Amino acid sequence: MGVSFDLALVIVLGIITVHQCKYFSWQVRFAQLQWRSLTTAFEGALGGTTATSALFVMAISPLPFTTILVGLMIAWQYVLVNYYQMIRATTATGDEVYYEAKLAYKTASDHAAIVTETTKSILPIIKAITDDQEEYFDHILNLPLPSIATFHGNLKHINEIASVLAGPNLDMVELIKEGGRAHEKTKWRVEKAKLLAKHGEKAEAEAMLHQANEDLEAIRHLETKLSAVLSKVRLLDAKFTFENTVEVHKQMLREFRKYSEGIFADSPAPAAAPAPLASQMEPPVPQPEPTEPPQPVLPNSLTLTNPIALAGSLSGAAETIDDVAFELSLPFPVKIYGHESSVLSINDNGMICLDHGPDDVQNRRLGTQLPALNGIPPYTLFPLWEDLMIKKGKPHGIYYEIEGAEPNRKITIEYYVTRFQEENLYFHFLVILEEARPSVVTFKYFDVNDKGKLGTVGVQGSHGKY
Repeated sequence: MGVSFDLALVIVLGIITVHQCKYFSWQVRFAQLQWRSLTTAFEGALGGTTATSALFVMAISPLPFTTILVGLMIAWQYVLVNYYQMIRATTATGDEVYYEAKLAYKTASDHAAIVTETTKSILPIIKAITDDQEEYFDHILNLPLPSIATFHGNLKHINEIASVLAGPNLDMVELIKEGGRAHEKTKWRVEKAKLLAKHGEKAEAEAMLHQANEDLEAIRHLETKLSAVLSKVRLLDAKFTFENTVEVHKQMLREFRKYSEGIFADSPAPAAAPAPLASQMEPPVPQPEPTEPPQPVLPNSLTLTNPIALAGSLSGAAETIDDVAFELSLPFPVKIYGHESSVLSINDNGMICLDHGPDDVQNRRLGTQLPALNGIPPYTLFPLWEDLMIKKGKPHGIYYEIEGAEPNRKITIEYYVTRFQEENLYFHFLVILEEARPSVVTFKYFDVNDKGKLGTVGVQGSHGKY
């Protein structure tokens, strides 16, 4: 009876084993490496060839053959379980590394595209202005005008902008190529690690995943670098536009043209003293005494009935607030993507995070494609993520109000802000979270002067949900 039971057990285990041995040679290789690791550990502890000797003794022991065979099959099942666990772990880790690399490279490419577009729109204008001055340059150098200094200062400013815009753009080509190579390497290393795991080469698979992680860090470094370039180019674009660099330069050239034509047509003698510009001959206009500045008026009034200011003031902010986060504790928890929290981190760049804010608010001020996991908490609301700010003396601010009674309370957060270096623009919107409607968030917009062309709007959770 015992022999029949053993034989039946051997047959059942044999069928299971054959079914699971799809990659028998690779599984044997895995078992060999595991056995080598085991024997090395035993021999290190006890000395000699302990494990191998034990196997030999078991082979010649008087135990029934079927009992030994059953033991070996059970051991083989243990090997198979470890083998498939190793493959699953390698695949999961590899897929996560490649997803992060793909996301970081996509973000870096988006940054590069915006830099290129901005550069293309500005550089031709700079070239045209720089070419204009060649017509008058020889005459201008000979004119003893105080305003020549203004002309040269303005021209120097244009050249500085041109060099800064052209510099990152040239380097950017190589940066994108480098990022592309790292992205392809990551993909290749992850696939190689999966294949090595399937072949039972656990140590080599782990080493390959480590190299893939190094490639991922290189792509993340590229993303950070291009984010800094994008920020710099946007600031230069704003400076170039709102300081009226083009118009000031052209006005200077018009005055020089008028003056040089008068000098060289009517007064050819080089010793003749040039007359000053008409604008310089006019007597100074007396300025009125300064009066108390009027209180700033909001184009739109706040919608909150009893607003509490987190930052800023309706009568004019006491100070400029830029890239700053404010923590707010709520009397009830809010939920997004299944995660609850009663602590919000609210910053002036249109970002509301659960639990805590970004690692570095200043370096996370520019909106990117979601999910944005690099330095930003996984559970975050983005009503309008871009480089916003609160300007001193302006009626800007971030306000909130909690209404209702348990279990129907709600919090409304109201933004009234402007964009960095573009204080003529206003952005006015609400974020509403309700106790009775978990996992529901409402964004409501009143004033978005640029139609949101530079902003990111959305909600993200953990594991790339958005």
